[in-house]
Order: sequence, then structure tokens, then C-alpha cells
Amino acid sequence: MSATISLPPKGTAPAGADPKRIALRQKLGRWDVQLSPYLYISPFFILFAVVGLFPLAYTFWVSIHQWNLIGGQGKLVGLDNYTYVIGQPQFWTGLRNTFSIFLLSGVTQTLTALLLAAVLDQNIRAKTFWRMGVLLPYVVAPVAVGVIFSKMFADQSGLINALLGQLLLPSGVTPTTGAVVQIVRGEQLGRFLVAPDGARKPLETEQFLKLARGETAGDIAQALSLSVKTVSTYRTRLLEKMGLSTNSDLTYYALKAGLID
Repeated sequence: MSATISLPPKGTAPAGADPKRIALRQKLGRWDVQLSPYLYISPFFILFAVVGLFPLAYTFWVSIHQWNLIGGQGKLVGLDNYTYVIGQPQFWTGLRNTFSIFLLSGVTQTLTALLLAAVLDQNIRAKTFWRMGVLLPYVVAPVAVGVIFSKMFADQSGLINALLGQLLLPSGVTPTTGAVVQIVRGEQLGRFLVAPDGARKPLETEQFLKLARGETAGDIAQALSLSVKTVSTYRTRLLEKMGLSTNSDLTYYALKAGLID
């Protein structure tokens, strides 16, 4: 015995369904398919219009007006500004120089790069070495910048710390006498410990003051969200930098320098 199931014709609504609601749902589905791709890429075009097209359009608007740096926008002059610029010999000199630089740099660099790529693609001896030589300039620049910055911001001999010591320390205070310098510009921007041998790191500053007040390594670790081992390492470094040996020496030093009460 077999049963026959009859399906409704394609495009017809099931029994009991609201035809208007189904039509609206189908229309929304079509809109989703047709409009969603444009919505996905619209942020790029909106950003490009704000930071790209608008400056270009506003620059053109400025160029067709007489403009004064103090008085602002003047009368409409049309293309007179362009006519004036084109009539200047310096314009043609600059245009010729720009085109020459393009030919000498852009075209020459492109041809040289294609030649090197073709050579390095051949089966030559020490191919990896020569390929690494091409990438070496891209590696040297970041390394050089890192070395320069490490020298500029060094604790004991850095240029930045030396300038801060000269500009921010109160009169009569040197970087080896010990003081807490409050840098205030409308609000407190930072607190730096100025101690012997350049112990000026903010975390070292906070731990130094806590140790000088007699807090234990466990309390300091909990307060600064550090491990006890890390606190002990900082303590050892502080004592070495400041030429001290015990926590009592830290407390005596802080009291003598007026860092704690």
C-alpha cells in the first residue's frame, strides 16, 4: 500500500499563513542579498570620503578663491590662481625636477629589482646567502633604531634621563642626593624616584617606598600583583644600585632624604 503526498505549487503560501507577511519576508530577503555587500564595504568608502575626497574638494574650493591667511576666504577668482602658477618659471622647473626624479628613481629601481629577482631565481651558488643580502637593509634599520633608543633612554647614561634631570629637578638637587620629583601640569602626570645610579623606574620607586616603610615581600607582591620572587629580585637590584645592604639601610636612606615620614 503506498501513500501519495501532494505538494503545493511553487510560490504559493502554506495554508493558514499570512500572504502579506510572507511577501514582506521575501522582499527583506532580496534586499539582504542585494544590499548587504555594499554595507560591508561602505566603511572604507565613508572613511575615504572623509579623509580623502573631502580634503581634495575643499582644496579645490580654496584654490578658486582669493585667500588670506589672516582674513580668510575672499572673492571668487576662478582659475586665475592656476594661471598665475603656470606662468611662473619656478613651476616648470619643479615639474621637470619631479619628473626627472620619477624616471631616475622609480623606473631605475623597478628595473634593478626585476633584474635582481631574475638573477636570484637562477640556480646560483650560495643562493640563500644572496637572497638574505637583499633583505638585510630591511633588518638593519629596525635594529639600528632599537640601539639608538636604548642608548637614549638608558637608566644611567641616557640622553633623555639627563635632560629630565636638568629640567625637572628642583634647584640645588642633583640626581645623586635622592628626592621625589612631582611632575605637575594641571594634574600629576608621574612620580619618579631620583636615587643613586639611576634607580628611576616607577615600579622600583613604588617598591622602594614600600620596603622603606617596612612592608614585607608578601604584602608588596600582593599590592603590586607580583610574585614574591619578583619582589625579591627587585629588592636585590635596588640594594645593588643604591650601594646598600639591608632593608634597614633603605629605611634610613628614605628618612634622611625625606621620602617617608
